[in-house]
Amino acid sequence: MEKSGLAEFNVKIVESCLVPPCLPLPRCTLYLSNLDNQPLVRINSNALLVYEGCENALADPAKTIREALSKVLVYYYPLAGRLRKKEDGKLQLECTGEGVLFVEATVDNSLSVLGDLDKLEPSFKKLLFRFPSDTAIEDVHPIVIQVNHFVCGGFVVAVSFQHMVCDGRGIGQFLKGLGEMARGYVKPSIEPVWDRELLKPGNISVHDLESTKEKIETLVWQARTKVLEISHTQNVSISFAVDVKRSFNPPLPNGYYGNGVVAASAQTIAHDVINQPLSYLVNIIKKTKISLTNEYLRSIIDTDRFSSNIYSNQANIILSDWRWLGFDEVDFGSGSPVNISPIYWNENGPNISNGFVFVHSPKRKFDAFKAIAWMPSQEFNLLEIEIKAIINKYLVNGSRC
Repeated sequence: MEKSGLAEFNVKIVESCLVPPCLPLPRCTLYLSNLDNQPLVRINSNALLVYEGCENALADPAKTIREALSKVLVYYYPLAGRLRKKEDGKLQLECTGEGVLFVEATVDNSLSVLGDLDKLEPSFKKLLFRFPSDTAIEDVHPIVIQVNHFVCGGFVVAVSFQHMVCDGRGIGQFLKGLGEMARGYVKPSIEPVWDRELLKPGNISVHDLESTKEKIETLVWQARTKVLEISHTQNVSISFAVDVKRSFNPPLPNGYYGNGVVAASAQTIAHDVINQPLSYLVNIIKKTKISLTNEYLRSIIDTDRFSSNIYSNQANIILSDWRWLGFDEVDFGSGSPVNISPIYWNENGPNISNGFVFVHSPKRKFDAFKAIAWMPSQEFNLLEIEIKAIINKYLVNGSRC
């Protein structure tokens, strides 16, 4: 939720450097698939991983992570390269071996200044190195890592990655591998697979997609539509990423860290979203997922026809579920993160004004989760009221949904 900043702290950059793989690797140019080049993923994604100080805390987290980074890049060597544009405008990756941008910083406060990351404070931007918005894609590193030391002994690892190079599960796999190398592993437990050629047009066959959980998505869709007071006759939609890695025949191999998702959008009029029972909306979402047939998937990959306007339409809600990406399993030697949060900012503030991200609650409290939204505080307060009312109607009172 966007709110004017109350959490103020100073961040001092100690060192900024490029970390290359610790072994020399051959230079080459790698193919990026149409799924890597789709408009949906031509974005920069950012995450904050929070680690408390404890008895077995790392003496020097930045040094440990930096040394582990040089080792894990031997296996994830494309991430030490740079994106390049082809004549047709599509991207490919040049393995230059230049390295990952690594930043070490200190913070003049304790982790308590962050709270539970429930409020999107402008000061949080200081925890993450960001290239200027007008930086050419060739000059933006695929991965940037900033390690922030807090005076309490805790630290925050901020990760920025180009979604065109790997999807959410892919970056989660990379970070888990980085943590394993920090803990003394000889190699990552899951060996990474590049092999984007597997998704070259004409090379694929697809199984039918499996259905997933829809009730949480439906609840948020209904509540937000009510809060925005959208005209009852207006079309509204809910967009979400569908992982299709296991739907290919044969499935993409274990360790594949390229983009394996496509966007799906369920649509109806605002009146039905607000007034119909949740079961009605769940069925709409299920039918949308079923419509992603093997013929459809083959078609969009072969012909490169992807939706590109989901971020611009305020009547559209975009949902992303980070609970299954593996971020909560990233252990650099002192345990898993106690909190995880996305952070999206441009020069004027949050840049995904119609987005919601589901993450695990801090320290996995009560086996719950939280939804992070980018919207003004007043609207968010109304959203909370609507969500509680819907939960009370369908769960507490035992009504059918």
